[in-house]
Amino acid sequence: MDYIQILKKSWELIKKNKFLWFLGFLSAGASSAGSGNYYSYGDSDYQDKFKEIQNGDNIALLKDILGTVKAQVSPASKVLGESIGPGAFDNFWLWLALAIGVLILIIALIYVAITEKSAIIWAVSELGQNKVATLGASWKAGHRYFWRRLSLAVVVFFILFLPLMVLSIPVTLLAIFNQVILAVIVGIVFGLAYIVYAIYINLFIPYSERYLVLGNVSATKALSESKKLFGLKWGEIVLVYLIIFGIRTVFTLAMFLALFSAMLTLILPSYLLILLNSILGGAYIAIFVIAILVSLVVLSSALNAYASSCVTLAYERIKD
Repeated sequence: MDYIQILKKSWELIKKNKFLWFLGFLSAGASSAGSGNYYSYGDSDYQDKFKEIQNGDNIALLKDILGTVKAQVSPASKVLGESIGPGAFDNFWLWLALAIGVLILIIALIYVAITEKSAIIWAVSELGQNKVATLGASWKAGHRYFWRRLSLAVVVFFILFLPLMVLSIPVTLLAIFNQVILAVIVGIVFGLAYIVYAIYINLFIPYSERYLVLGNVSATKALSESKKLFGLKWGEIVLVYLIIFGIRTVFTLAMFLALFSAMLTLILPSYLLILLNSILGGAYIAIFVIAILVSLVVLSSALNAYASSCVTLAYERIKD
């Protein structure tokens, strides 16, 4: 397989068809998600009692902890119940409308994220065969595969999530029964094993998406076929993965360097303008920041479109 030709062809496609950038933007925006830490590391009775597990009867201490939780939750529940008065639901319809609005937004983001993935795969395949593809036609194609693509996403989620849950059970049990060192060792081994497993899954999942759209098959059939393809052509698939990973890494480093350079050029003019006029200086900073953000979004969109194009063109050559 001519990897250089794939890279060149992908570049030509996204350069001539800017609507692919828009689909790449939707991929970056609708698919992104934040993460948070919901565990409190403050002082509490629970932390003290968990420390005592190392020196006492595990089961008895766990029962003691549960009793403490119950003793503290019960009064809180009572206070909460007493606090709900006649005016508690005065804004019920407002809260209901807000909840419905958030739900609609989540559904819309899921729809966009799933539809655009199928749309850009279809568009690149058509354009790669010198056929006509527009944003509207691509979106219709993506919509056509929405439910199958959604079912594939659900299956992949469980494929990745269930093994993680299973591997965490023995580690948790070892920690509960005071086998801390063994729990750490087993956790590290299982963690490394899961990373290898997740990489393996993510190597052929992109080809499952393309089997589903371009092969017009079900989610389970797409998974089965892509797994077989990986078994036969794993060398080519891994190399494509590494090439795209390298491109993304270089691009990210270049963006950070460009951003750092831009910030350096911003400091002195901003300082001088603020000395002359604070409003003018603030406006200059705002315009500069907006310009940087827009540039980053455009470049990231182009990169997403380019990476998807590379995988699609590679898929069409590998499967033949």
